[in-house]
Amino acid sequence: MMQEALTRIYYISEVDLTDFIYKLHIMCGDYTEDVERNMSSLMKGHGTDLIAVMGNGRLRLGDAMDAYCSTGKIQQTIFTREYEDGRAFLFHIMEERYGHFYGEVLLTDVNTLRQDIRGVIQYPSGVSIVDSGGEQTEISLEAWMTMRLCEKLELRTWGFRYREDQTGLIQVHLLEIFDVWRKLAVQVSDEYIQHQLNMEYMLDAENSDPDMIRIPMETAKQLLLYGDCPVYRLYPYDPEQLPAIAAFTCGLWYQEEQEFAVMPEDAGALNRLAQREADVFLRNRIRERDAGRNYYDKWK
Repeated sequence: MMQEALTRIYYISEVDLTDFIYKLHIMCGDYTEDVERNMSSLMKGHGTDLIAVMGNGRLRLGDAMDAYCSTGKIQQTIFTREYEDGRAFLFHIMEERYGHFYGEVLLTDVNTLRQDIRGVIQYPSGVSIVDSGGEQTEISLEAWMTMRLCEKLELRTWGFRYREDQTGLIQVHLLEIFDVWRKLAVQVSDEYIQHQLNMEYMLDAENSDPDMIRIPMETAKQLLLYGDCPVYRLYPYDPEQLPAIAAFTCGLWYQEEQEFAVMPEDAGALNRLAQREADVFLRNRIRERDAGRNYYDKWK
């Protein structure tokens, strides 16, 4: 079991990261609430290295550079208590083909990632501000701390600044740590990771059936809506197949503690779902780019 070997590091050599990251949300737990934010972060395409942390029912993805900056959002997420016993994924993007990102994956535990961050973490050298008149300047942290709240609220924008030598140090470290961990890791396939994590997700179910693939409620809805494959509701006895029309007319989705699954032979339907949903994010990216604005900036 993966849970028994969290101190080990796993490595996937080359995979469709767009597809893999989406599947993490629907096969490795119920992370459907986080899928839009995380896929949006991926589609921004601002960097070649990303980090995701998984734990306590949440999955968060962010730029790996931010993980090593004390003011980065993903850095603060990594060090919250809810991810204490969680997992950490490191993604290195190697290329983009037809809107999909391809690259390498490392899987370790959050505590290992925390230890690495503590040894390299960088602190801001100042604060960049744009005042109400549109003038941009950089001030020291001391000056920022002495500014009154009303003065800060009058600013158009502001953000912590890091020197080029600081960001360069992080970039070099990411390359080095990825190389070191890759050599220590056990190389596996993406299907292996998904299978092992889904087994854990299934074993957490009240009505567990290890011969099936557990899926979240939102995924069950989508599969039924598009007629992708049979969907089953898990019961203490045998699973019951859900007819699409009955599922939408009997108030099933409003009942609590629902558990759903599909048969292993229908795993291809999950692949098609991941492709379909990834294409939706890709179309948004292209449409907003052509319109001269970034759809994904709403998640900043």
